[in-house]
Amino acid sequence: MWHTPAASSGTQANIQLSFNGKNWQDVRLPTREVAYTYYNAPALTSIEPHFGPVKNPQGRSSIITGKNFMCLEKNCDNLVVRFGGEKNGTIVAGELLSDT
Repeated sequence: MWHTPAASSGTQANIQLSFNGKNWQDVRLPTREVAYTYYNAPALTSIEPHFGPVKNPQGRSSIITGKNFMCLEKNCDNLVVRFGGEKNGTIVAGELLSDT
């Protein structure tokens, strides 16, 4: 385990690994230019309505408002929202309406 040094949101960094402190190698996926991007944790300010898809008999959309929402890819084509926990939650397609 390691702790990342502090940096501003949006800073991109490479990660290097050494087993002897002398020979270093980059650690990243071959499809990415950098290994790590710093970001501020998302924070919710409101959810309307106050229920998810299971209790939503009319199929209404939910509006989730907050700050620091950031797509890790260049677009948000694969955006999904999970209502509930990891094991029993319901996953639905999402759409980024605004980044402001």
